[in-house]
Amino acid sequence: MIGISIKKDKNCPKTNLAIENRLPDSVKLKNIRQTLLEEKGINESNYKLKRENANKIFYNKDNSYFSELKEQIRKHNVDLIKEIVYSLYSINNQIPLYEYNGIYMNKITFNIELLFKCKLQENESFYKTKNGKIRQAAKLFYLLEINEFTKYKIEIRWKGNIWKDSPQFLTFEI
Repeated sequence: MIGISIKKDKNCPKTNLAIENRLPDSVKLKNIRQTLLEEKGINESNYKLKRENANKIFYNKDNSYFSELKEQIRKHNVDLIKEIVYSLYSINNQIPLYEYNGIYMNKITFNIELLFKCKLQENESFYKTKNGKIRQAAKLFYLLEINEFTKYKIEIRWKGNIWKDSPQFLTFEI
């Protein structure tokens, strides 16, 4: 038996992990998020009508939700690295795993000793477009470095309803 992960192309996300339930104080994060939205007149019943306004609240990276999220990522950095890396490399999986990235098939392997050398930190350069302009997006960006050759961009963003859903860790190979 083997496992195969099939991607449309090499730009597809490698992981898609909900953040809030991976952090010990998820209730605090949810409450801050919903309070921020309520302060701007956005609630569960009118969210669909005001989705664009909801996104704009999170364009400012210094809002109370992102500030708390950054602090929790800092505090629980080692555990989050472990979860992301385990997900990327299916470390708990007992079967060989391969990934097709739209061009070629690659066996996914990981040297567990590298886990202790991994770094996850916010990366300011990802907040800018190729033209050097600041992105208008409700996102945070981190860099996961496994070694000097293996790096991933971590995009933290919502894929659904900001009122009720946790943002996601989307991992992209660089």
